[in-house]
Amino acid sequence: MVAGVDGGKEKFSQGITDMVKAIADALPQFLEAAVAIIEGIIEGITESLPSLFETVTQLLLDIIEIIVENMPDIISAVIEGITLLLQALAEALPDIITAIVNALIEVVNTIV
Repeated sequence: MVAGVDGGKEKFSQGITDMVKAIADALPQFLEAAVAIIEGIIEGITESLPSLFETVTQLLLDIIEIIVENMPDIISAVIEGITLLLQALAEALPDIITAIVNALIEVVNTIV
């Protein structure tokens, strides 16, 4: 400890002991406060559940309504996408067939 201080070690030890005792004495009050806070949070959540369910329900209904209102556009976009995909596949088909034939020739040449 500090040189020249008589009883410094004992005073430091007593200070630590007093601090630990004070914390232990305050622990029940701290735990009561923690429990009260948790109970308050649970109560708040419980009280807000009906409003939360109502909001989520309305949100889902709004989303469904938007999807139904835009269904013709959605279907049109899906059909257009499929059409473009099939056109691209048809345009690439000769190259795909050539690549498959070349691969088969390589496999046969490798085996023989």
